[in-house]
Amino acid sequence: MNVKDLMSRNAVTAAADTPFEKIWELIFEKRVSGIPIVGKQNRLLGIISEEDLIEKLYPSYTDYLFDPQSRDFEKMEDKIADVSGIKAKNLMSKNVYTTTEEAPIMKAASSMLVYKVSCLPVVKEKGRNKYVVGIICKGDIFSQLFTKKLGKKLRRKPS
Repeated sequence: MNVKDLMSRNAVTAAADTPFEKIWELIFEKRVSGIPIVGKQNRLLGIISEEDLIEKLYPSYTDYLFDPQSRDFEKMEDKIADVSGIKAKNLMSKNVYTTTEEAPIMKAASSMLVYKVSCLPVVKEKGRNKYVVGIICKGDIFSQLFTKKLGKKLRRKPS
């Protein structure tokens, strides 16, 4: 089975100038763990994960080195207002692990496990550019594998 057989063709994406707040909303409203950041014609520019957003709320390693005892968690919550104006282009990781429609699903699953990501943008390559045509997540693959192996449909509990 190939990625094209399981991928979602309606990947939730955002533009480079999308604010932090909107990315946060998309991740939680659409129940996704990451958002590919795209330019014109869905050209892949980067990706923002749920962890990237949460990480922005925590102090840097330097802060901990100079004052390891100060962990003002209420101050961290207040930091949300400070980061809300940050744009996707300043949050995104430009090193994006991707897959193609023709890749075997076990190859995509292996990539996710090795790179410790839960989803991979599915891309078509044109020259040096990659264009997002969908997304595939660990859950899509493992649900299909267990359904096929066990012969019954598994349903996820709502979060």
